[in-house]
Amino acid sequence: MSTDIPENAGRALDRRRTTLYQRIAVHGFGVVTLFAVLDFLSLNTAISASEGLMPVVAIFVTAHGLYRIAYNKQAQIVLRKPTVLIFGFLALFGIYTLARTDPLFNRYGFPIAVAYLKSLTMAILLVLTVNDARDLNTIAVYGVAGATAGSLISFTSQQTRATVPGINPNLMGFVLVLGIVLCVFVYVHSKTVISQRLLKLFGASMGVGVLLSGSRGAYLALFTFVSMSVVFFWPRIRSIATANRGKVAYSVIIASTFAAVGSYLMAERIAVYIIRIRRLVIVFQGADALQKLDSASLLTRYELHQTGLQMFLRRPLFGYGFGAFRSYAGSHEPLLSPVGPHSFYLSTISQLGLIGAALFAVPVVLIFKLAFTRCHYDTVPQVELHRLLILLAGFVALLVQGVAVDVFRWKQSWILIGFLLAHYEIATASTE
Repeated sequence: MSTDIPENAGRALDRRRTTLYQRIAVHGFGVVTLFAVLDFLSLNTAISASEGLMPVVAIFVTAHGLYRIAYNKQAQIVLRKPTVLIFGFLALFGIYTLARTDPLFNRYGFPIAVAYLKSLTMAILLVLTVNDARDLNTIAVYGVAGATAGSLISFTSQQTRATVPGINPNLMGFVLVLGIVLCVFVYVHSKTVISQRLLKLFGASMGVGVLLSGSRGAYLALFTFVSMSVVFFWPRIRSIATANRGKVAYSVIIASTFAAVGSYLMAERIAVYIIRIRRLVIVFQGADALQKLDSASLLTRYELHQTGLQMFLRRPLFGYGFGAFRSYAGSHEPLLSPVGPHSFYLSTISQLGLIGAALFAVPVVLIFKLAFTRCHYDTVPQVELHRLLILLAGFVALLVQGVAVDVFRWKQSWILIGFLLAHYEIATASTE
């Protein structure tokens, strides 16, 4: 009696195995995303659970990909040309940054350069892990869960700079903005009333958490995300508001009531937040205005920009080498103190020169080109287009926060890039 498995049954078994392995890979990466979002709990973001879990997930996803190729010839893993180009230039930027660390293996530049490459690997792995919108939504939900936990932790802060021990307020603020982006991303695709209401609640708690973080960079990022979303969706917002004037008026009244009560109960803290936002505006008015304001933090940032400009003008092509900013600032006016650049763009042009800036600018331009090209395709479903624009608005917010801090040393920034490119791959595959 033959014990051979019929061909159709064998194929069905292979499909079930592939599906099972795929779900394990997706949920594994989701757990990594959850712990990566919670990295703001430590000032040293290199020490986190996500760092330990990432190699395990990478090995599993690689083995799963090889299994798909070996047993299912139609499941070849192929990335489209724009995605390959973007990842390629980002890899060149990371490698150039590592090669230009000066001196090599220095304590400041080398860990950041390595973080660029590790985080880029995480973004690539995200794109390779997901097969469809459901996979991407699953990972996004893990990210939302982590950001929601972060917003609850931010409520325990007693001052504007996150007095919970060990918390990095700038990273916490950005993580909450990322959570809002992912929350809206999932909301657009959600089809049940309960899930939509929960996502609204989570998004609102994250918005409050951003305000409580006390991070000016996070304020900038949130304002940019909201502004870009309004710009992208203005025709739709106007039509909805026109058709539902009564509901809009009712919502405005309710929101105003909550705002008034909250302002009364938190008057002192809100006054501090207003002062911080005012200082953010004054930073663009020059040193004289900052000295009158008596803000040591913003005056230092102004002097950091002067120092970075000096370094760029003296060595515009290659820069002084990645990690050289601290030593230069410590021996030159106006700072005469070994401090870091506190800005991704300042760090890039002063330490890596025009070559480093160009290697980073090219993939940014390609991402915008990719997104706006998709907007002109008539075959793109409306929901997928909206989700793409939400991620693009989040990416713009990421670029804006780079003015205030080196956001790309955080793996959360690369997760957002991974989401954008993964969504592009999925949406493109569904319309081909």
